[in-house]
Amino acid sequence: MSETGGGKIGGAVLVAAVVVACALLSIGLSGHQSGAANNLFHLPILARLYDEPQFAGDAFIQSLRQYASGFWLVLRGVAEGQAALTLLLVLQILSRTLFFVGALAMATPLGLETRRQQLVFLLFVALAAPLQGTAPAGNGGLFIQAFTHSEVANATALFALALAARDRFGWAAVAVGLTFFINAFVAVWLVAPLGLLVLLALRAGRSSIAALALQLVWGGALAALLALPVVLNVAHNSGLGSGLPVDYRSFLDDYWPYHFLVWSLSWRELFKFAATLAVGVAAAWCLPRAARTAVLAMLLGFLAVWVAGTVLPFVTGSQGLLNLHLLRSSAMIVIVAVLALAALAARLVLSEPPADRYVWGPGLLASFAIKAPLLPIALPLLLLRRVWSPPPLLSRPLVAGAVFAAVGAAALVTGYQAARADRLFRAHQADWLRVADWAAGHTPPTAVFLLPQEQINPRSSLPVPPADQGGIHLGVEEFVSFAHRVSWVGSKEGAAVMWSPGYYREWWPRINAALRLQNLDQRLAYARTNGISYVVDTCEQHGALVPVHRSGPLCVYSARPS
Repeated sequence: MSETGGGKIGGAVLVAAVVVACALLSIGLSGHQSGAANNLFHLPILARLYDEPQFAGDAFIQSLRQYASGFWLVLRGVAEGQAALTLLLVLQILSRTLFFVGALAMATPLGLETRRQQLVFLLFVALAAPLQGTAPAGNGGLFIQAFTHSEVANATALFALALAARDRFGWAAVAVGLTFFINAFVAVWLVAPLGLLVLLALRAGRSSIAALALQLVWGGALAALLALPVVLNVAHNSGLGSGLPVDYRSFLDDYWPYHFLVWSLSWRELFKFAATLAVGVAAAWCLPRAARTAVLAMLLGFLAVWVAGTVLPFVTGSQGLLNLHLLRSSAMIVIVAVLALAALAARLVLSEPPADRYVWGPGLLASFAIKAPLLPIALPLLLLRRVWSPPPLLSRPLVAGAVFAAVGAAALVTGYQAARADRLFRAHQADWLRVADWAAGHTPPTAVFLLPQEQINPRSSLPVPPADQGGIHLGVEEFVSFAHRVSWVGSKEGAAVMWSPGYYREWWPRINAALRLQNLDQRLAYARTNGISYVVDTCEQHGALVPVHRSGPLCVYSARPS
């Protein structure tokens, strides 16, 4: 093997190691909770519960046949129980790794040419606090605790942007098709920024209309093949034609408006969004010219999508259009803005001028790596860099070292808090899994359970859950998939109305009634009236009532007449 060949292999191994290390670091900062949150929709698909006879009449479980993501179509029936939870952890690691591969693909379009710059850039992205959690003014998922296919789509969207920024529009179209297969509405968001990148290439003479058309023909054909399974799944969803008895916007306002309705957003959310966009634009202006124009095109394109999302609900209540989740495109604005800022910080800390290396670079890193609310500080830092030269006393390694130490300390605190939240979740989850195991072994398959309810939207007109059930819903998402038993109703299950509108007629009266039940006596009476077999509740203050099973704070009570 030649020395050059060995060096290339060694370099590739180093890059791969850094990519994986950054993915694991980011998971350490966000935490991971297999089975939490939206995994409520994924676990039944992994276990293929809708094919089990006891779920034949369960409208929620049956609606999951039309869960329109090719990602989950591929994974139907591949795992259940603990194997499914393990699979979700593996998918989280793979998804986060894919994101950092996408970030690496963006490195050259962002003006990072050397391997050293690119690796430092990846580390800065892993430390970026604004990427933890959800995006402002749209609530789109970024680095979140539970694995979702939307996080995978964030990565494939980066591939599409990076390829388009390199004028490889055919392959960019393929990446859009792959994104559509994973999450259709993220692919729709890409149309505007990619369109602007196409116009830039044509205007600069880097491509011609004939060459572009040729690329889009073969790229579009491959993209259509990737999108076809999702399109067919949607086409076979006969429930989409059934109308809602209420305006769809009213349903969203009650269920979860933050992806859809601009009037649900607080001024604080809007300020955070505007500040993030402004920081992204300012960082772009400090990058090399080609990177600047590419980043600005991306930000402007996604901003156009977001603005369309603010206007849309004022002019239509169309379920198909509102389901494009246009406000959630703010997540892509956050991603692009943070990548631009991280690229600039990496360039500065590795540059020759002492002021850039020891003051401005570390200062920019601190603005986005310590706490997300500090991000707007990047704006005055970028302005000061243009008008002020710090004295030699400040432009020293000791100053930069103190900033890096603060960033490291912040990462340790964030990681500790995430680990503590994960431990709390797993403790509650273990209680629910024991209840599910008991239900699977000691109740008939036809048994129906009334589970604790949660409030997922403080703006909702739905009743507030009674105080005596506070907190015990944590971990409830796994019960149905582990117990293989029907749940009467759940707050979060209302999302099925988005792809199965007819479910509203069942879900709305049931969730209204369940949330109004103030104590165990009322819940048991309601259960007996509606043919519900068991009620899961807290074990405290229930007098002489004897549970048929207990796991930690959770007690199962039979609703059969005594």
